[in-house]
This record gives sequence, structure tokens and C-alpha cells, in this order.
Amino acid sequence: MSTENEEDVNTHEPKVFSTVYHMLYRRHIDQNVLAKLTELIKDEEVASQFINGSWKKLLNKIDEQEYLRKLENPKTKWQNRPDFLHYLFTTWLILINS
Repeated sequence: MSTENEEDVNTHEPKVFSTVYHMLYRRHIDQNVLAKLTELIKDEEVASQFINGSWKKLLNKIDEQEYLRKLENPKTKWQNRPDFLHYLFTTWLILINS
């Protein structure tokens, strides 16, 4: 099940759709990241290259070890933009330490 994060749906979803997996559309997430990066660096071409390159490679990983290795790419590439890294890691790439 996908929603645009509507509060009413999110409130009732666990009760009504107890066996349904909730997710945001990947396209919408990509659009949000693209918009934020474009806003920060003022260069839509570079932002699009990131979305179509290392961002897609990172999110298409299934194996946890490979994901963690690919996670280093944005950290290295955008180390001079801590504002963008902060956005990525607090909004979309939240890591849970086990």
C-alpha cells in the first residue's frame, strides 16, 4: 500500500490493512532528494547525475554489506556539503545501530 503520508490513512492503516506493507513510492523519494540537492547546489544537472548514478545504485542493493559499502560513495562525494548529507541521513538513510 502506498500513500502520500496522509494522516487519516496512516492512523487507520494498521487496523484496517494489518497484513499490507506500507511504502512511499520510490519515484517520490527520488523527486524529493533531487529537489533538495538542486536547491542546495543550484545545479540540476549534477543533482540528476547523482539521482541516476550513486543514489540508484545505493537503493537498489539488497545485501546489507553491499549497501553499507555503497553508502560510502555519497559520504565521500558530498563531504563538502554537510547540509546535503545531513538531509540524506536524517530523512532517507536512517541507520539503526544494532
